[in-house]
Amino acid sequence: MESTPINEDAIDNVKAGAAGIISTAAYTKAELLDQITYLFNHEGYSSDDPHIIAESRRIIDELWQARLEEQALGYWGKRAQSPLHHIGREEDEPSKPSPALQHPPSDSLDQYGRFMPDWFWAKLSPSDHQPLSPAEGEMSRTPSQPTLSPQFCFNERALRDFLRISRSTIDDSITQNLNALLTPAQKGFDPSMTTARQTDYGDRGQIEPEKCRSFQNDVLFPSWQNRSDVLNYCAGVATSPDPDDPDLLLRQGESAKSRERVVDERLDPYSARFFPREARTESLAMLLRNERGVERIIRSRTWGLVTERCGGGSVKWEDALDRWREEQDRKQ
Repeated sequence: MESTPINEDAIDNVKAGAAGIISTAAYTKAELLDQITYLFNHEGYSSDDPHIIAESRRIIDELWQARLEEQALGYWGKRAQSPLHHIGREEDEPSKPSPALQHPPSDSLDQYGRFMPDWFWAKLSPSDHQPLSPAEGEMSRTPSQPTLSPQFCFNERALRDFLRISRSTIDDSITQNLNALLTPAQKGFDPSMTTARQTDYGDRGQIEPEKCRSFQNDVLFPSWQNRSDVLNYCAGVATSPDPDDPDLLLRQGESAKSRERVVDERLDPYSARFFPREARTESLAMLLRNERGVERIIRSRTWGLVTERCGGGSVKWEDALDRWREEQDRKQ
């Protein structure tokens, strides 16, 4: 069978969708090949076409190499900023990486060869002699927002993975993130802390207001806003016409066949049953409704723990987030 020439616009669209998938989830190369050929299928090409498979492999290799280079730059950039990087060197000697560390750490990929998020391995542990401030070295980083496109929204696995990673980084580990804002080592060790189990933070667990505001404004609220932007964008996709739905013709054929059926409930009481194939916009809308409910529960729990340690329990998380949005609008 003669292969259909691949349009450059289709390749660009597939690349954009593949970049969003790679940046938000951990996939093996075989899984990525399935995802990218599926994207080509949305562009009107056969996923079994050898040229499509070859082009998909080329895109995977290109994005894979770009991702590795991006992680390597992030690793050496953070290493250059570390206060330990220049210890023991002459001031006029250019800093060079150790020969044993010419490549990024092997744990940037897991044992199955999948990408690990760069925020996981790029963070440096603070030194015992020169600790970094929580705002500089301890505070969690907000996962970057993926490239928004209809292909990303209809790829429910990539959408779920983005929400899961964002929630696990900030909300699921909120207690550890808040504890990282405390610096008990500066006050010295208090033996009385080990005499009884600490069940209540009390005054000793309260965090300085300035650090709380910094965490909320620089980490917590941006993370929530990123997820809200993705959910709102995909909600617009779910309520818009979808002329590129690959199952559209199939559903129309099934509906026409259903209208032609002879229904005789006396002979077959189930002959009137007809379950139309669900459109992908309907499936996406149901997913978004569930995720919005989960989002409200998670934010309510997170905000309760934040106000417990930082104060301001009378303010609801919705009001606090709205005020932060207004401040961001004024800055722009």
